[in-house]
Amino acid sequence: MERYQYLIIIILALNSSIVAINHTITSFHTYTPDFYCKDDNKTAACDIAECVAGYQFNNDDWTPVTEFNLVCGNRLLAPLINTLYFSGVTVGAIVCGILADIFGRKFLVVICIYFQLTLGLCLYFANSLEAFISIRTIQGFFVQGLQGCTYTLLLEFCPTKFRTGAGVLWEIFWAFGLIFLGLMSLAIRDWHYLQIVVSIPSIITAICIWIVPESPLWYLSIGKTSQSITSIKKLAKYNKDDTFNNALVNNSNLEKLTKYGEFKSNDGDASKRSDKNPIFSIFKNAILRKHAFVMITVWFSVTLSYYGILFYLPSLSGNRHSNFIIGAVIEIVAYVLAFFLLQRFSRRYFMLTCQFVNGGILIFLGLIAYLEVTSDFMDTFIIVMTLIAKGLAVSSFCTMFIYASELFPTMQRSAAIGLFGFWARIGSLLAPQLMILTEYNGDLLPMAIMAFLIIISGALLLLLPETKGEKLVNNIDEANEMWGKSKKNGTQM
Repeated sequence: MERYQYLIIIILALNSSIVAINHTITSFHTYTPDFYCKDDNKTAACDIAECVAGYQFNNDDWTPVTEFNLVCGNRLLAPLINTLYFSGVTVGAIVCGILADIFGRKFLVVICIYFQLTLGLCLYFANSLEAFISIRTIQGFFVQGLQGCTYTLLLEFCPTKFRTGAGVLWEIFWAFGLIFLGLMSLAIRDWHYLQIVVSIPSIITAICIWIVPESPLWYLSIGKTSQSITSIKKLAKYNKDDTFNNALVNNSNLEKLTKYGEFKSNDGDASKRSDKNPIFSIFKNAILRKHAFVMITVWFSVTLSYYGILFYLPSLSGNRHSNFIIGAVIEIVAYVLAFFLLQRFSRRYFMLTCQFVNGGILIFLGLIAYLEVTSDFMDTFIIVMTLIAKGLAVSSFCTMFIYASELFPTMQRSAAIGLFGFWARIGSLLAPQLMILTEYNGDLLPMAIMAFLIIISGALLLLLPETKGEKLVNNIDEANEMWGKSKKNGTQM
């Protein structure tokens, strides 16, 4: 891999920071400080039948909750902000994934960057709850499209030995986004101004994205060999590589250009192309169907636990901004450890271990809360264990992106990531609703639900093949050849 590819990967990885900021800023949007009714500042506001003078909040935070008075009788509207945003995210995951396999990775990335940036800036002017929720919901569609399409494009620029590193770098930039958001939210307490500042990474990417070419691998998968060669020539030009001066590069010797990706001489063969709808072709093939069902379960459960822990952290003792930033730093440590461990151990056993241990910690945290064990030491211990659980969740999160990308052919890869992103966002959509149960039934029930799901999905990973060190498959025939017996109709029973 050459220096121009490193530059491309860094530009694309910055999109991970953008997604992280937009997905997690909801925990600051829905923060509710202590408050009382101005009619009687000695009485809890919700204990008064009618608060005519309005509410007074006890700190300097100006959030959508404080601006639109989402307290007392309106308190359930605050989780609705999260729910509707992640509803947009859920739809964007599957729609943009399918479109990226049809129209190209870069085309969808550009569309999503500019639309989510424009909508993010429009939020500054939202002066009603209806306007705020509407803009956030539509923005969620494009933010998730940006995540899935960018990740697929990033991995398709990487040779086999660099895939793990690129996948981990993507997740590290996610943590950078969280740290940036945590620091900015600490310094800027008005959500309007915070929204402008956190749009800076999007502005940078919107400027730089034009130097990124389309995926050569995608061009080949749809039979456009000449465009693929043009894309590779752009890479070679900026790398000052004289390969194209010394020999004619065509479909018969593309496989020699391993530093620019993973190509085979028949990649551009139109006869290898599958159905126009990549989602249907996944479920028509028995091998890919099994991979898909397991990955759906894994992505749903891991994302539910990640966001459940994320929304649980601010409720713990200590400063919520500090807890958020420390949690992001823990993520970086977890990603770096994951990088080294994934070089040594298999994808599925690493994920299985993370999910089993994480499930045990979540059950333990639920039991501690149920038994009402309280002390200064125990408060600190609970924070530490919660951060460890988050670290394990992000290790699984990091690995599942890499693993899922390796389990599906080029012609179905973006659609598959979109499909799994759809179910992952169902998990993130349900997470705030699940954590509401802590107000009524304590921590045990939501923790037990998350633990049960991630342990079960971890066990299902044993049904999947190992992909470490394997080249990316480019079509269903190659998938059948690698993971099972090939049938004339392209399926395995």
